[in-house]
Amino acid sequence: MQQGIATEDEKGAKLEFARSARYYMQSAQSYPEDEENVPYFLHVALEAYWWHGKTLREVMPLLHQIRDAIPKMTKIWGNSEFSRLRDTKFKLGLEFLSRCEQALADGTIALNKIIKPETIVSPQ
Repeated sequence: MQQGIATEDEKGAKLEFARSARYYMQSAQSYPEDEENVPYFLHVALEAYWWHGKTLREVMPLLHQIRDAIPKMTKIWGNSEFSRLRDTKFKLGLEFLSRCEQALADGTIALNKIIKPETIVSPQ
C-alpha cells in the first residue's frame, strides 16, 4: 500500500494498489474464518481498491465479504485490544455499503461508476 502512495505516476500507483489489494485478500484467506485479521485485511484491500479507483461493481463483493466476516470474527475477538481501531474501520465500510445499496436500489448510482467515501482522498 505504501508503494502505491509513494509512486508519483498514476499508472504505477494503480499497479501497486492492485498488488496490495491482491496480497491482503490472499492473506485474509490464509487465516481461519473466525480470525481477527480476516475482515481487517479485507478492509485494507478495500482501501487499496478505493485508492486504485475500482468501480462499484468490483468493490461491492469485497464489502459483502467484510460484512459476512465480521460476525464470525466477533464471536472470539469482539473485545480484543485491537477492536477500537478495527471497529472504526469496519463502521466506515459498512456504512458505505449501506449507502451504496440504498443508492443502487434508488437508481441514483450505477455499478460501473467509481464511488468511494469522501474520507478516501487520492494519494496523488
